[in-house]
Amino acid sequence: MKKTSTLHQGFLSLEAMGVLAIIAVAIVLAVSAVSILFNKSTLNDEMSNVQALVTQARGMLKTQGEYPFTNGAKMTGTLVQFGGVPGSMTINGDKATGAAKIANGWSGEVIIAPEKIQGSANNKGFSVTYKNVPQDACVIMATKLSGSAMIHEVSISGTNNIGAITAEKAGAQCKPDNGSVGVNTLIFKSNN
Repeated sequence: MKKTSTLHQGFLSLEAMGVLAIIAVAIVLAVSAVSILFNKSTLNDEMSNVQALVTQARGMLKTQGEYPFTNGAKMTGTLVQFGGVPGSMTINGDKATGAAKIANGWSGEVIIAPEKIQGSANNKGFSVTYKNVPQDACVIMATKLSGSAMIHEVSISGTNNIGAITAEKAGAQCKPDNGSVGVNTLIFKSNN
């Protein structure tokens, strides 16, 4: 009488499980690296967009030394209508009507609004408001753009700053994200 033995083998060997674990870790690291690069790209684009919006608003919307608009919706819509918004920004609505809105790379609203500055009775300046800015982008945008000759004041989530802002000050004023959504509002003011 011959006895047969049966071997029970698992679905995967230990070696195969090790290879799959290494592949899984590599995929997670690759996704993380792509996410970091995307976030840096968005930050760089938005810093350029703020500077372009300030330059275009000065060139296209200033009339006889002031910005004769009643509110931010009208000023923003007019800048869109005149073609003064960078091509990388999202425009919501019909450009031709003067009522379109702008969104930044974090899906936050961007508003260009007239501002009364230095005690003037008229709108001698304007602001560019950025909503839904992530904390890391908030710190970098506030410090880098506050040193610009075109921007004289920066409000970080309700705290007004005149002149250049240090990284320490911006870090204290920029709020942490809510999950993956930025909650900061930056307002860049120009008095020219």
